[in-house]
Amino acid sequence: MSVRIETVEQLQNTKLVEQVLDRLRRTTQPRQFAFKKRCKLLGDKPVLITAPPGRKIKSSLLRELRLGTPTLKGIVHREKQRLIFTFTKKVNVADTTKWIAKCMHDAKSPVPLKCIIIRDPSNANQPILENTPEPTDKPLHIPNADLETEQIDELVPQQDDHDEAELGLDNISDPPSLDALLQHHISSKKMRWIIETEQALYQWRNELELHTQKGDIAEVRLHTLENNLETLQQSLSQLPQEEVTEANPWPILYQQCFESDLQLDTFRTILDHSSLNTTTLLKELQFFDQEAEIKALKTIREYCTDRGEIWQQEQLSPEKKQLQERIQHLEVEHTGALINYEMIQETINTLELKIQETLQKLSKRKLSVYQQLRDKIQGSEESFSVITVLREREQQCHALLSQ
Repeated sequence: MSVRIETVEQLQNTKLVEQVLDRLRRTTQPRQFAFKKRCKLLGDKPVLITAPPGRKIKSSLLRELRLGTPTLKGIVHREKQRLIFTFTKKVNVADTTKWIAKCMHDAKSPVPLKCIIIRDPSNANQPILENTPEPTDKPLHIPNADLETEQIDELVPQQDDHDEAELGLDNISDPPSLDALLQHHISSKKMRWIIETEQALYQWRNELELHTQKGDIAEVRLHTLENNLETLQQSLSQLPQEEVTEANPWPILYQQCFESDLQLDTFRTILDHSSLNTTTLLKELQFFDQEAEIKALKTIREYCTDRGEIWQQEQLSPEKKQLQERIQHLEVEHTGALINYEMIQETINTLELKIQETLQKLSKRKLSVYQQLRDKIQGSEESFSVITVLREREQQCHALLSQ
């Protein structure tokens, strides 16, 4: 089955929560969410639940989580690097932003505060602006002693809005002015490696976005099939049971063989005199040796079991037969869709790991060439402005390497 949370037990599974919220970080399609700042059932901790695209959050789960602060609902979607949470009711923007950041951080899927955008009915259609505390907003306060004592602002790495928190796919290339100096002062071999690595990262980013979109489409298809299967199975269970006036003859035939003297000739005689179609089975038994009675009995049992199931299907009403055939067809489709979805997720995980490892190597190399450039331009007229840029770039590299 696909990754989702529908029970309290699943919500208490930290690994599953990590998977669900990590999936949220790279979603390309809107999802329903439910959010509580404090949930009594989870020890007064915040909780963020999301449903896969096209599905609703289980109402039975929300009923079990009703104690605590009010449950806030809405739709979340992604625009570039930002997660947009559109609530159905008006909320305190700064306060809610920090609590959602804490949920993501606790699930080992941190999202910078500036990348979490909060909307409500009053501003749902406004252009995206960076989150800034409103003048009337009070600082976040956590009076409950059971919650972690660390300040929320300390849990999520933050940096000024004009400065990227760390080196990443959106800022791997150096500014043109700095790049020109690097090309002039640093060896062509080192710069060639950096340029080729950046190009590879851009390509992998495009592949990652493409596979993420495929993953969302595959996930929607998977949930559609699951919904259809659930509907068909429910319809099947509501149909009345057929009244079978005679017993299934195939188990009776096997029982006759089992209660005989267990000789191969006896098996052949019983099968030959049966009114059932045993021609195929008799032909198969022709090649058995006289000492292979146990093997022959096993073959008879398997044959009678298969034929018995067919006989039972033939007793069903046309409507029930049609439903069962559709269910079997959808189960095959669901298996294929699940395999496809898991393969896409595996590709995404592989690409993300490759990108992260390459970014680490690139950061180390960039730090090296930045230091070389600093030494070569020290004391020149352009050194002051360049060193300021170098310092910013070095901070970005160090932020990535510290992860």
